[in-house]
Amino acid sequence: MSDDTDPYAGDWSEDEPEPEGDESDVDERLTSGSPTPEPQETSLEAATMSAPVDAVRNILLHACKDQNFVRQHATNVLLSDFERGSVRKRKKFETCKHCNEEFNVDGNSKGDCEYHSESHQDLSNMGKYSDDPAWADVTPLPTDEGGPNPLAAIAYSEEYEETMSYLRAVMAANEFSPRVLDLTEDLIDMNPAHYTVWLYRAHCLFAINSDLKEELVWLNETALQHQKNYQIWHHRMLILDKLNSCEGEGEFVERMFEKDAKNYHVWSYRQWLVKRFALWEKGELEFTEKLIEKDVRNNSAWNHRWYVINGREGEGVRGITDPRIREREVEFAEVAVAKAPQNQSPWSYLRGIARKSGMPLSSLKDFVSQYASLEQPDEVRSSHGLDMMAEILAEEENGKQRAGAALDMLAQKYDPIRKNYWEYRKGMLGLPSAAA
Repeated sequence: MSDDTDPYAGDWSEDEPEPEGDESDVDERLTSGSPTPEPQETSLEAATMSAPVDAVRNILLHACKDQNFVRQHATNVLLSDFERGSVRKRKKFETCKHCNEEFNVDGNSKGDCEYHSESHQDLSNMGKYSDDPAWADVTPLPTDEGGPNPLAAIAYSEEYEETMSYLRAVMAANEFSPRVLDLTEDLIDMNPAHYTVWLYRAHCLFAINSDLKEELVWLNETALQHQKNYQIWHHRMLILDKLNSCEGEGEFVERMFEKDAKNYHVWSYRQWLVKRFALWEKGELEFTEKLIEKDVRNNSAWNHRWYVINGREGEGVRGITDPRIREREVEFAEVAVAKAPQNQSPWSYLRGIARKSGMPLSSLKDFVSQYASLEQPDEVRSSHGLDMMAEILAEEENGKQRAGAALDMLAQKYDPIRKNYWEYRKGMLGLPSAAA
């Protein structure tokens, strides 16, 4: 037997002749009478190194069962090796064949450190993609989290780790193809927030001139399943920008708002649509009116209305500074206050109108007094109105004391949770706190 194939070559006793016959004769005798397994593309040495000790022992006993001369020789070699200490035991520490790090071999006969034998398995034998002939030409790139002993390794599932390993491989090769789209779709199903996957998918779509309308059909269902996901909406922007069309987007956004009318991601996307496709005067105000009518406390709808009206002032299109528009918006907000006086949204909208247009708050005093009159301190209908009344009175000549009285009402009765804030406001007017 040659040293290349037999780990015990040269270990025959000097006083004992080797059995007659060549290796083929021995193999035939050893396997006679027992089923022959399918041939594997590996060496016997590699197989014994990776197999459990009990399995090697059982195979040896079975092979020697009816072969007296082989059985006797194996017994003699094993016993004589132990007696004279010449058996070639594995060292306590060996070097991993993947990373050259030393590892303790106790209970580990695979030639890998713990990191590579468990966390980083041979990805070519993991499953879905390794078994698919369509991916046979790709060598997966495993995760590298900082060597064999990462500080805090992430417990990825085997399926996810395998799929990501193939994504790294195609990205390294700069491959754009239909199978890459399938791969990214698979990964997005597992992790819809993976921005790298989304971005590479977009590059792939554009590189192979894929049907972007089909992409939107798939994206619609994905967005409905993962409504609050930054990456989905950014991807949608890229697709719409490439298509240079927003056909059907209004209807889709409304479907999203039926799920959650205050979804920040969808509102941000709606603003992008308005600006990108110049939808300022194409039903956007009516759209906000419909949502505010449905829920007057929808701050997102109020914010979008403000954006639609004032978003083009940088281009010379006047918004709330136009007296006609200002008057319309003041009336719109006042109607909303009447529906829900304790709703902060329209009060904030009125204050925004006054500040941006230069309109004095005092012009709203009569309206505010309907909800917060100092003459009827027990009949205040809105703490937000009382706050605005204090601000109006503070601007009047000799009005600071009355403004202080309004702030005391807020601190003591109508908004005591923010007592310290109202006391601070009094201090800004130069007035002593109620406690003093």
